[in-house]
Amino acid sequence: GGNNQFNSAFNDGAIFDPSFGTNGKWTPMSNSPLAVRTSHTAVWTSTDMIVWGGVFGSWYNDGAKYNPTTDKWTLISTESAPVARAQHVAIWT
Repeated sequence: GGNNQFNSAFNDGAIFDPSFGTNGKWTPMSNSPLAVRTSHTAVWTSTDMIVWGGVFGSWYNDGAKYNPTTDKWTLISTESAPVARAQHVAIWT
C-alpha cells in the first residue's frame, strides 16, 4: 500500500527476507482486498500483518490481515469498529 510522488495509491506490496545475503530478497505478495489507501497502520502479530484504516479520497474504518506463509488476505469484521481514521498509531501486545 501507500502512494508515490505522483499521488497514485497502491494496494500491492512485497515481503523482504534479509537472510538472502547483503541485499536480501523481495518477494511480491498477493494484492490486498482493501481499497487503495495511504496513512494506514500495520502491526505484526508474529503470524499475521494487520492493516487498518487509512485514507485516499475516502476515510476508511476497515482492515484485513495478511498471512505471509499462505500469501492470503482475510477481511476483518467492521462490526463495532472505531470510526474511520488515518495517520494513527497501533501496537500489538
